[in-house]
Amino acid sequence: MRSRAPLSRPQVTRITLTTALLLTLITPALQGQNTPPPPPQQTLEATVPSVTVEPGALFTLPVLLSDPLPIPGFLFLADTNPTQLQFLSIAPGAGIEAHTTANGAPPVCDLFADPGSCFALWQFLWPLYDVAVYGEELLLITVIAPPTAGTYPIDWFLGADTGESAGGTALITVAAPPDAATDFERGDVNDDGACNLGDPIALLGHLFAGLPAPNCYDAADVDDDGVVGLADAVNLLSAVFGTGFPLDESCQPDLTEDSLGACERAGCAP
Repeated sequence: MRSRAPLSRPQVTRITLTTALLLTLITPALQGQNTPPPPPQQTLEATVPSVTVEPGALFTLPVLLSDPLPIPGFLFLADTNPTQLQFLSIAPGAGIEAHTTANGAPPVCDLFADPGSCFALWQFLWPLYDVAVYGEELLLITVIAPPTAGTYPIDWFLGADTGESAGGTALITVAAPPDAATDFERGDVNDDGACNLGDPIALLGHLFAGLPAPNCYDAADVDDDGVVGLADAVNLLSAVFGTGFPLDESCQPDLTEDSLGACERAGCAP
C-alpha cells in the first residue's frame, strides 16, 4: 500500500477554510423542515481599491470594510497571476490592530500569502468588530508590481460569519515611466553642436522657405515662450552677434511646459 506525502501547512489551512466555508453555505439547507428559512443573504459593504503604481513598485493594498453592521469574524481570499503581480505578505490592518489592542488576541486567526494567492481567517473576541469603533482597514496586502506597463487584476472575496459576502476585482494599473528629457543646446537649431550664424539662417529657412524642421524645436525656441517664430530668429541673431540677447548655451533639458514635443536628437556634449 502506497503512503501519501503529508500535507503542507498551506494545504491544510486551505482545506480547513474550504470546509468551513462549505459548512456555512450548506447548513441552512440541512436544517429541519420546521425551521424557518434564513433571511435573504445581504451584500457585505467592502472593497479592495484599484490603484496606479510605477513599474516594479512595492506597494500596500488595503482591504476595507465599510459595513455598518458588526461582524464576529471573516474569511478573505485573493488571487492573481504570479507571473505578473506577486503577493509578498498579508497583515492585520489598523482596524484589526485596534480591536486586538482593546480586546486581546483573537481565538482564531490565520494569515498566509504566496506569490499568486493570499487569505486570512479571523474570529474576533467579544465585542464584535464594528467599523464605527475600530475603523475600516481590515487587512494590508503587500504586492510587487511587474516591470511592464499594463493593467493587472486581483480577484478577491470577503465573507463574514453573518452570511454576508462581498467580492470583486481590483485593477492594478502599472503606468509607463515618462520619457527622459533630452539635453539640448538652446539656439543650436541645425544640431551641429555649436550656436553660430548657421542657426538663425536654418531657422529662417524653415519658417519662410520651407526647409526641413529642426530636430529639436526647443532648441529653436530661443526665448523659451513655447512658440517658434520670427522673434526667435531675431533674438538668435542678436545673441550670435553679441548685441544684447542673453543665450544660455549649456546642455540641459527643457523644464518649461509647452507643446513643442520631444527632441529627436542624440543630445549635446556637456
